[in-house]
Amino acid sequence: MFPKLFLSVAVVVAAFVAASAAALKIDVEYMPEECDQKSKKGDHLWMHYTGSIDVSSATGEKGKVFDSSKSRNKPFDFPLGAGRVIKGWDQGLLDMCVGEKRVLTIPPELGYGTGGAGNDIPGGATLKFEVECVRIGAAAEAGSEPEPNIFAEMDADENGFISYAEMEVWFKEQRSQDEIPKGMCMCMSMYMYMFVSVSVLGHA
Repeated sequence: MFPKLFLSVAVVVAAFVAASAAALKIDVEYMPEECDQKSKKGDHLWMHYTGSIDVSSATGEKGKVFDSSKSRNKPFDFPLGAGRVIKGWDQGLLDMCVGEKRVLTIPPELGYGTGGAGNDIPGGATLKFEVECVRIGAAAEAGSEPEPNIFAEMDADENGFISYAEMEVWFKEQRSQDEIPKGMCMCMSMYMYMFVSVSVLGHA
């Protein structure tokens, strides 16, 4: 009886720890006095952001900034809830007002997982994003035709990450290319979990 009871307790504790590890933390730093519209799934958002390795991260250089839209002086736009950004963004930017500022602390399970992204985001890294909602619009406002979700097309096993092998298969099947183009950018960006150059994927 006791061994079974101990095993049951251990399973419950393990499940609780796993759930806690995957928790997304949202801190509202600024809320405008008036809010006529809140973001929802399907909206097109324009965001300013600064991403860094969180001080609580088990891996990576704590506090190191790896990307920022402000350095480019151009907001990043994307459809919310369409899988075009990491899960921590799709979840953490819901119900947001224009002008609102938040700090998202994103565990690896909702970020880049065990694989990481680029040289600055190692596997298992907890991320910190300081975000500001600049604009909320309808999907049609971003362009006459929605862009194809190439990340979803490449992610054959639907695990939320693109492997090199999956990319090779995609280029062979969709572009009739036996090798991944040398000019392709595999740098970390918020366009996808791993952003692939529009010049390569956007044109046949």
